[in-house]
Amino acid sequence: MRGPARPALGGNSGPAKTCQMNEFVAWPQCPAFPAEGEPVLVRVAGRELRGALGEILEKWGGASSWRETSRGPVCDWVDISLSYAGDAGWIGLLRGGWIGIDAVQLEAFAEMDAVARLYLAPAAVKEARNPNAFALAWTEMEARLKCMKRGLAEWSPDRDAGAQSCVTRSFVTADAVAVTVACKFAETKLEPGRGRSRERIARV
Repeated sequence: MRGPARPALGGNSGPAKTCQMNEFVAWPQCPAFPAEGEPVLVRVAGRELRGALGEILEKWGGASSWRETSRGPVCDWVDISLSYAGDAGWIGLLRGGWIGIDAVQLEAFAEMDAVARLYLAPAAVKEARNPNAFALAWTEMEARLKCMKRGLAEWSPDRDAGAQSCVTRSFVTADAVAVTVACKFAETKLEPGRGRSRERIARV
C-alpha cells in the first residue's frame, strides 16, 4: 500500500539539482531500489524501524554495510534518517546525498510559544502561532539539522549555517502528523557493496 502522490521537493538546491518524491511507502511493502538523488520515505507502524530498515537494505543488496552508531544507523552507500511520531515511525533514505526526516503529532501544548522562541529562527517564530504552523516549522528545522548531521540546539545563526542549502518538502498525514523531509545532494555516485566512506563524498 502506497501513500498518495506528492509534489516535488521545494527549496533552493542550486541549479540543475532536483529532487522528486511522489509518494511514501507503507511498510511492510518494500520500496524499489532508488536512483541517485531520489529520496525514499517509508512509514512503519509501531516502533520497529530498525527491523524494517535492515530488511529494506538486505533486499536492496547491502545489509552488511549498515551499522549502528551513537548518532543512529549509518550505511556506506545510502544516507539514513529516522523519526517517530505517535504510533508510527518514518525512515528516510537517499543515495548520492544526505537526508533528514522529522515527524511530530499535531497538538497544542502549554510551552509551545516559549519553545518556538528558543529553537525556531526569528522569522519562523512569527508564523508558528497555532499547532499546525508550529509542527511544520519544527519539523522543517529538525529535518534540516538532521540532513546537515547536527544535533538539536537553541537557535543561533551558527546553528543554521548552510542549512538553507537543503531542499525540503512538508506535508500533514490524514492522522494529523506533520512530516518534513530535507535533502542535500552530493556529486560522487555510490553503489551497494563498494564500501566507500560517505565522508569522501564532495558536498555541493
